[in-house]
Amino acid sequence: MAIKPDDPTRDASLAVGHELSDAEARPLAYAGAILAATLILIFVAMAGTFYFFGKEQQLGPPATPFEQTRTLPPSPRLQVNPQMELKQYRDSQWEVLTTYGWVDRSRGVIHIPIDRAMDLVIARGLPTRPNSVAPATEKASGSGTIPGPVESNDDAASSDSNPKP
Repeated sequence: MAIKPDDPTRDASLAVGHELSDAEARPLAYAGAILAATLILIFVAMAGTFYFFGKEQQLGPPATPFEQTRTLPPSPRLQVNPQMELKQYRDSQWEVLTTYGWVDRSRGVIHIPIDRAMDLVIARGLPTRPNSVAPATEKASGSGTIPGPVESNDDAASSDSNPKP
């Protein structure tokens, strides 16, 4: 209820810091009614959505706790013992990196230990591109190749000092 201007307690209320009027009940009732109507509308919409999807997308028979067969989930499956599997993987990769073996026996492709491969790269050097540059017609034809850097005469002279087998 609002304090009227001729109310004797008005000055005392103002001095203490009280409000001059109470909250109006009608706007609060309207806000509550709008909130209740919105909640009911949301509930009806959710119920309709559940009903629609219940009819359109059947989930199949419900799972029972009495079923004895265990179906495996689709791949990828969880690891039972990831530490052991990681150790096995690392050991297999270490074996490939440290031993000789066939990659493709029919084509005569082998793998060598990584230490030996690094020694061979140090001794023989890395392969280089030829000194020639691709003609302009090949660039325009869209062959997809990108010409390598042109070696200067100094580079060519230094590459002759390191013969490659």
